Amino acid sequence: MQLVNRIIEAVNLPLSPKYLRVTAILIAIYKVLTAHVFLFVMLLGLAHAEEMSTILQMSIADQKDGEYIWTTSEQEESINEWRFKSAEKLASVTLCVLYIGTTVATIYVLSCLGLLIGTLRNRHEFFIPWMVVDFFGTLAIGSVVLA
Repeated sequence: MQLVNRIIEAVNLPLSPKYLRVTAILIAIYKVLTAHVFLFVMLLGLAHAEEMSTILQMSIADQKDGEYIWTTSEQEESINEWRFKSAEKLASVTLCVLYIGTTVATIYVLSCLGLLIGTLRNRHEFFIPWMVVDFFGTLAIGSVVLA
């Protein structure tokens, strides 16, 4: 019984009022680190997609060899032209999604930094941007899961 009480006490220790500020600071640091990782992944994907788009544009410009000369539709398009058009659409959609994701990640990083600064300086007005962004993020994730 004494062992169970010690385990319960150890679990409740970070939640006691004595350690509440330290716990809040650790949560804010965790949020800032995860937000920076999210932003890094978005920027890495954006750089890769930009390079992919550049290579695709160079391939479209370099398409002078008649590797596929058969037409596939009434518009007299070759198979290469059709493939390049579909790849160009996919690249533009990918770039748009990554730009939106980078913007969202930047806003999340700034709000998490506000949370950390507000926690360290004990200024509650810095918590509000993080709470708003976190609320809308929860709504967005919930709507994606339910869709």
